[in-house]
Amino acid sequence: VKTMITIENLDAERLHQLFLTLRADDRRELELTQPHFDAEQLAHDHMRLCYAGFIACYDHRPVAVLSAVELWPGLAQIGLLASDEWPRVAFAVARIAKRREAQFFMAGFHRLQAIAWSQHHAGQNWLRRMG
Repeated sequence: VKTMITIENLDAERLHQLFLTLRADDRRELELTQPHFDAEQLAHDHMRLCYAGFIACYDHRPVAVLSAVELWPGLAQIGLLASDEWPRVAFAVARIAKRREAQFFMAGFHRLQAIAWSQHHAGQNWLRRMG
């Protein structure tokens, strides 16, 4: 049986599915910044606030979301949240993120930034690899 990675536009239902299956460290990082963790509300907030992004799916299951929120004019905060299936899509997400980086600058952003909780070691490693 052939497995497939697909890249989809941001969608509230797919985000909700993903937020219900987040890696423990991703969920903990969100819990540190949210008063209550509510996957459905988080999905709707994500759709309302995100400037751009995509969902990576593996065999039709949402596995990761990479998105950007404009913090102020010219500055975008890039975020990545994923399920435990992250290794299945990591290479594809990195490749697409690098390709889309130029689109942010062409859209008027002069700075992109990303941060990770100090205890989220996989997140810290990914940020180092992405540069």
